[in-house]
Amino acid sequence: MIDRVHELISQYRAKGVILDANLLMLLLVGSYNRARIPSFKRTKRYIEDDYDILRLIIDPFKKFVTTPAILVEISNLTGAIDSHFDAPFFELFREYVQNAYEVYIPSVELMEISEWLEFGLTDIGMIQAARQHEYLIITDDMRLHALLELAGMDVIGFSNVRGYIYD
Repeated sequence: MIDRVHELISQYRAKGVILDANLLMLLLVGSYNRARIPSFKRTKRYIEDDYDILRLIIDPFKKFVTTPAILVEISNLTGAIDSHFDAPFFELFREYVQNAYEVYIPSVELMEISEWLEFGLTDIGMIQAARQHEYLIITDDMRLHALLELAGMDVIGFSNVRGYIYD
């Protein structure tokens, strides 16, 4: 499995990678303060070492890609739910957004895809962005991972990598 992860990283390093909202949240919280990972509501299922694993996977990539829906999720979850994040955290988030390539696909187009009812606009937007521009998706969502594999798309399942490393 690790060989396949290395192969995907090599294949997509220059093309780009999309992190799902959970992993982007882990990246941002861990970059801000690793000690907050187990205490923040949206990252408490992770441990500090998971941040290191994520960094090992994503550091080789030259292009980080996101969608408006992913960014809205991060904004809503960090601002409204846990308002004790301070200005340096939001500056880190702003820098990520400035450096990421944001792919916009109109919601009306995404709603024409039958799976949007089951997976929502955020996930379907990621899938379409990856499909249209040949990006790799890294997700911690097992249902999304299964859908991507069934669609014949390349994906790295963070839970699988994490499980392999911890076993």
